[in-house]
Amino acid sequence: MSRVAISHIEMDLTIPSERSITLMAGIFKLSPFELVNGTTYPKAKAERLPEVTNLYTELELQYALLVNDSEWLLWLDDPIKKINYLTVILEKWSTKLQDWNRKYIGDRERNIISNMS
Repeated sequence: MSRVAISHIEMDLTIPSERSITLMAGIFKLSPFELVNGTTYPKAKAERLPEVTNLYTELELQYALLVNDSEWLLWLDDPIKKINYLTVILEKWSTKLQDWNRKYIGDRERNIISNMS
């Protein structure tokens, strides 16, 4: 979405589509209803908005899964099992981290990847 399009929305010169509202809501980690609540967005169009939208990127999801995998290790009492599972987790995630280091170049993504390392 261009700066001009955003300016037109802000000045009420144009009404964004349901798709645009849904995409913007995901960027701001809000539901589409929360985004248009208290605005001049037409009620008839607001009723057609989806209740939920994607709030997280694929990389943020993978980070949450990595944290979940590592937290499960805390529940293991047997040191041998803990080491074995740790090895499996490291093998699984190290290749993914290497791929993501080559794939993602944005500062935000790099920050998530550095937290994973």
